[in-house]
Amino acid sequence: MWEKISSTEELICYEKKGKVSVRLEARDSGEGWMIYRGYYMLDHLNYTEEYSAQTRDEAERMILQLKKEKDLTQNEITKLMKEKSKRIQLNMKRAYRDDVVEKWFFTIDRDNIQNFFIVRDCDKVELDVVINQKYAKREKDILKEISSVLSLDEVSIEVEYNVYFFSKKSEHFVAQKKHLVGSFELGFDRSA
Repeated sequence: MWEKISSTEELICYEKKGKVSVRLEARDSGEGWMIYRGYYMLDHLNYTEEYSAQTRDEAERMILQLKKEKDLTQNEITKLMKEKSKRIQLNMKRAYRDDVVEKWFFTIDRDNIQNFFIVRDCDKVELDVVINQKYAKREKDILKEISSVLSLDEVSIEVEYNVYFFSKKSEHFVAQKKHLVGSFELGFDRSA
C-alpha cells in the first residue's frame, strides 16, 4: 500500500514498503519537475528511473500512473542494473548529408531494430532522435554515444536534443505508374 511521505510546493513523495521497497518522488527543479522511481532493499540493491514533466499537474498524473504500474522484481532489477552498467554500442550508417542536414540510421547493440536521427547545423545543432520505445530507459546513454560519435561534446555550440519514441514500424510502397506519351513511355515513381 502506498503511503504519502510528503506533499509540499516543491516535493511530492510516496513510498511502498516490501521485500523490494519503492519510492516515488517528484521535485520542482525550477524549469520543470523531475520524477524519480527508486527501488531499494535492505541488502542495498538500488535502482532508480528518471522521468520529467513540465508542470506539477503533469508530475502528479505521472506519479499516479507509476503507482498503477507493476513493480519490478529483484531479478528484473538485477538484470536492468547489469544492462545499465554495460556501455551501449551503436552501429551507425549515414543515409545522406546536405549542407546543413544529415540523416543517420543506427541499431543498438546487436538488435536489428532500425532507429534514426537527423542533425541540423544552424545557429545551434539540433538533433531529432527517433528510437524504439524498448530503449526508453537507455535514452541518456544513447544520446551520450551519438554525441561522442559526432564529436558534439567537443564543440562549443549549443546542442538541442528532441527525442521521439516509436513502438512499431510499418512500410508502405506505392507501385510505379507508367504513362504512354506518343511512342515514349514515362515512368513516375511517387515513393521517392
